[in-house]
Amino acid sequence: MAPYNNTNTSSAYTFLPKVYEKPGIIDFIHGLPRYGFGNNVVDFFSGGQDKSGYVKGVVISSCVLLVFFFLWCLCLLLFKMYFPSSFLSGYLEPPDESALDHHHDKVRQEQDDDETSSTHSSGDRSQESREEIMSIDSTVFWKDPLEAYGEELNMAIIAREQKRDEELARNKRRYPEEFSTTTNGRITLVTTPDRDSSQNGQDALFRVYIPRPLRLRLLRTYHDSIVYPDDVNNPQTMIYEFFTWNGIRRDVRRYLERYRASMERGENSALALVEYDGDDADSIDSADPITLDVIAYEQAADEELQRMMHKAPTVFSTATNGSIQLVTARGKDKKYRIVIPRKLQPKVLKTYHDSLINPTPENNFEKVLYVHFTWNGIHGDVDDYVREGGLTQEMLERDPEACERREARRRRREAKANLEDEGHISNKKKRPKDRLRKADQDRIESGEQHEDDESYLEESEASSKPIGLDEIAREQKKDKELRHLKKEEPFVFSAVRYGNTLLTTAQNFRDNKYRIVIPRSLQGRMLVTYKDCLLNPTPDRNFDTLLYNHFTWNGIHDDVDYFVKSQGRVPKKEDESQTSDLMRPLKLLKTPKEGKSNNNHNASPRKERQRLDDAAAEEFEAEYDKFDRKLRRIRIAFLLSGFLMILSSILFLEKGVKLVFESVNDASDGLQLIENVLHKGERVSSQYLETQADIQDTAKQIGVYNTSSWCTADPTNDFAVQIRDKTYMVGISLRDTALKIESTVEGIQADMHQMMDKVEQVDKNLNEIHTYMTIAKIIVIFIISIVLCLMLACVLAWVEKLHRVPVLMDNSFIFPTLVLLLILFWCFTTLSLIGAMAGSDYCTMPDENTVNILVEKRDALSPLMFLALMYYVTGCIPERMPTDLNELSTALYAVGSSIHTISGEATNAIQSSNIAQQCGGDGTNQLTELLGLVDASVHEVFDSLSEVRELLQCENFNPIYTTFAYEGESMQFWK
Repeated sequence: MAPYNNTNTSSAYTFLPKVYEKPGIIDFIHGLPRYGFGNNVVDFFSGGQDKSGYVKGVVISSCVLLVFFFLWCLCLLLFKMYFPSSFLSGYLEPPDESALDHHHDKVRQEQDDDETSSTHSSGDRSQESREEIMSIDSTVFWKDPLEAYGEELNMAIIAREQKRDEELARNKRRYPEEFSTTTNGRITLVTTPDRDSSQNGQDALFRVYIPRPLRLRLLRTYHDSIVYPDDVNNPQTMIYEFFTWNGIRRDVRRYLERYRASMERGENSALALVEYDGDDADSIDSADPITLDVIAYEQAADEELQRMMHKAPTVFSTATNGSIQLVTARGKDKKYRIVIPRKLQPKVLKTYHDSLINPTPENNFEKVLYVHFTWNGIHGDVDDYVREGGLTQEMLERDPEACERREARRRRREAKANLEDEGHISNKKKRPKDRLRKADQDRIESGEQHEDDESYLEESEASSKPIGLDEIAREQKKDKELRHLKKEEPFVFSAVRYGNTLLTTAQNFRDNKYRIVIPRSLQGRMLVTYKDCLLNPTPDRNFDTLLYNHFTWNGIHDDVDYFVKSQGRVPKKEDESQTSDLMRPLKLLKTPKEGKSNNNHNASPRKERQRLDDAAAEEFEAEYDKFDRKLRRIRIAFLLSGFLMILSSILFLEKGVKLVFESVNDASDGLQLIENVLHKGERVSSQYLETQADIQDTAKQIGVYNTSSWCTADPTNDFAVQIRDKTYMVGISLRDTALKIESTVEGIQADMHQMMDKVEQVDKNLNEIHTYMTIAKIIVIFIISIVLCLMLACVLAWVEKLHRVPVLMDNSFIFPTLVLLLILFWCFTTLSLIGAMAGSDYCTMPDENTVNILVEKRDALSPLMFLALMYYVTGCIPERMPTDLNELSTALYAVGSSIHTISGEATNAIQSSNIAQQCGGDGTNQLTELLGLVDASVHEVFDSLSEVRELLQCENFNPIYTTFAYEGESMQFWK
C-alpha cells in the first residue's frame, strides 16, 4: 500500500481572487435620499424594525421620483385640456389670416358644418365653400365689394390665389409654354396669352391669369365699367387689357345679362337661376341640379339603357325612393349605383365640375360622383373631361335636344345682330321684355325711384320663381343664426334627405312633428310664395295645410300675422339694414353719376388701402413662411424623436434584455456550479461515513486487549502480548479518528443540505425574472406601435392627406392605451427602481455587505462552514483560513500514517515469525487479511476526506462567489 501524503494547501496562498470594479451609477442611486430611513442593506436581513425601516426608505424614495414624473405628465395633460393655446400644450399658432382674407374664415365654417351632403352638385359646393357673394345669383350680389369682402381686390390677393389654384398648377405642368410670369420685385403673377388679342397674324399678348375663385370678384370690382361703359371705362380698357381666363368675354356678357335680368325680375327674384347654353365648363355659370324624377324619366326614355338591361339583367336592379323608381347597376366593388342615362351625362359632369377639376380629399370623383352615380364608360369620360378641362364635342352631342336649342339660340342671336346692324329694329318692335329692360335702364339713368310703384312690385313678385329644396338647403348652410341655434339646442333639430338634398328640420314639441326650417334670407320670399293662401284662406288651402304643414322658422306665426294684417307686406328683420337680402328695394341702387362721383371722391383712399393691403399680404406671407419653417422643424424633431424612441426600444430588446438574461443565466450557472459541488461533497461525505462504519466493524473483528479470537496460544506469551498491543493500537486509532472527524464531516454534510435548499429557492426566483422581462418586452412592443401610429399621423398631416388609421388610433386607441401603459410603466418602474436601489446599496461594498449578512445568519450555519464562507468572501486571506480544515487534514494524515505503520509492522512480524505454529489454525491468515483490509479502508477514508478538503479550497468557491456577486448582480445588471 502506498504511503500517505499530507494535503497541499499552498494553492490557497498563490490563488488571486478577482477585484471588484464598481460602476459610477451605483454611488448616485445609493446616495438618493431615504427620508429619514437608512440605506444599509444589511438592515433588511437583521429583521424587526431595522428591516421595515429599510424597506420603507427604498419604497418612499422610488415612489417620490415616480410621483414627480407623474405630476409632470399630469401638468402637461392639464395644459392640453385647459390651456390649449399655451406652449406647454404643444400648440403652434398659425399666423392670423382673418384680417387679410375674411372669406377664408367662412370657408372653414362651412367645412365644419356636419350636414354637408355628398350628393350636392359641384356648383352648390363651390358656392358653399366660398362667401355668399361668390355667386351671381347670391342675395348680396349687388352689395358693395368692399363691404362684402372686407377688402379690395389687389395683385397680392391674385398672386396668393394663383399659388393655391391646383388647376393652374396642373395646366402649367402640362403646357409650360402657355404660361409666363411677371413681377414688380415683390409680387410675382402668372400670365397667359389672350387669344382674342392676336390680330393680323401677331402673337397673342400675355395677360394676368385670374383664378376661378376671383373671377366674379373681379367683375364686381369693375361693375361700373361693365354696366355703364364709356370711352374711358369699359371692359376692353379696364378688364381685357390686363386680365384673362378661358371664356372671359362670355362671362362679362353673362354678368351684364344677369344684372339686367335681375332688374327686370324685381327685388324678390335675385336668386332665380337663368340657364345658358354655355358649352365651356370654365364658366362661372352653374346649371340647375338634377333631381331623381328627372333621372327616372330619362332612364325610361333611354333606349340604349333598356337594351343593356335586357342583355345583362343580373347587373341591373331597381331602387325606390318614395314614388320614384330608379335603375341601378352593380360595379366591380359589388355596390349598386344609380345609372345616369346618356342624355344627362354631360350635365352631371358639368354639375360636378369642381370635384373633377380641383379634387380634394373630401370633394373628389370617388367620394362625390362615383359614390352615387355610374354609367357605361364613366371613368373614360371623367379622364377626358379632366384632360380637356370641360365637355368634349362628343359629350355635348349626347343630348340632341340641347344641341338643337343651342343652335337655335345661336341663329337667333346672329339674326338679331344682323338686323341691329342694318338698323331695321325700332324701339316699338322690341319685345316687351326688351322694352322693360330699356325702361328700367332709363329710370335708373334719370334717377327715378319705384318706392310707390305697386304695379312694379306686383310684376316683380309674379315673375319670381318658386323656391326649390336645393336652394333651401344652400341657404340653411349660410344662415349663421340657424347654425348657432343648432349648436345651442341640438336635440331640437334633425336632418332629413329628400332625394339628393339634405335639409335641416326642427321639432315642434306641441305636436312632435318635424318641419323644414326656412332660413332668414328666404322667409320673406316664402311668405310671398304662399300669399294667396294666407290672404285668401280656404278649408283646403290655408296656413296650416300648406305652409305650416311643411315649413317653419323662429317667429313664423308673428310674421304670418303681420303679413296678413298688412295685406301682403313682408315684415322687416332687425339685421336687414346691415345685410342685403331679397327684400332690398331697387331705389337703394346708386345712379351712374353718383357711382362715378363716389369713385372719384374715394380714389385716393382706395389707392392707400390697396397699398396697405399689399403690405399686409407681404407681411402675412412672411409670417406664414416663418410658421411653415417652424412647423417643419417641429415635425422633423418629432419624427426624429420617434425614430430614436424606436431605436432605443430595439436596443433595449436586443441589448438590455439580452444582458439581463445573460446576468440571470450567469447567476443560474453559478448556482448550478454550487449545487454540483454540494452534491459531490454530500456524496463524498456519505461515502466517508459508510467507510468509517466498515472500519469500526473490522476493528471489532480484530479483538480487544485481553482476548484474541485469531490466536489460541498462551495469552502471557511475549509474542502474543506484542501482537495484541499492536492490534489494540489500531483499534484505538480508528476510534479516535471517528471521534475527531466524523462529527465534523456530519456538520459539513448538514450545511451542504441546507445550502442546496437555499440554492433551489434562489434558482426559482431567478426564473421569475424571465417572466418579468417578457412582460417588459410586450410593453415595449406596444409603445413602439403607438409611436409608429403617431409618426404615421405626422407624415400624413405633412403631406396634407387624411386617413382613417391615424384618426382611429387617435380617437379610440392611442389615448386609453397610452394611459394604461403609463400606469403599467409606473408600476413596473417602481419595482425596477426598488430593485435598483436595493442592488445599489448592496453593490456599493459587496464583500463587506456579504460578511455582515453572514454574521447575521451565523446561527444557521455550522462553525466550520461559517468560517469557510467568511474565508471565501474575504478573498482567501491565509490568516483567515479555518483552523478546522488544517486540523482535519493533520488528524487524517496522522491517523492514516499510524494505521499504515502498525498494520505494516504487524503483517511483517506475522510473516517473519513462527506465529502460525504457535497460534495454530487459520487465525494468522485471518489476522493478516484483517490488517490489510483496515489499511485499505483507511486509505479510502483518507481519499474521501481529501476530496472534501479539495472541494473546500479557495479556488473552487471564491470564483463562484465573485461570478454571482460581481458579474451576475452588479456588473451585468447595471450594464
